[in-house]
Amino acid sequence: MTHEGSGLGRSQSDLARFCPGAEIGKGIAVFGSEVLRAPESVETKIKTWLAGLKL
Repeated sequence: MTHEGSGLGRSQSDLARFCPGAEIGKGIAVFGSEVLRAPESVETKIKTWLAGLKL
């Protein structure tokens, strides 16, 4: 999820509320401005996050 300072906000708690019984894993929050300024850095962060999920 992209943001400009709120992080994940209430996203994870909202998902848990709307999807009872679902397994809610660790999320990733990325500054929207970083996506524009340094997309390669964001790609690396996302790949690292995905690898850490061990899906």
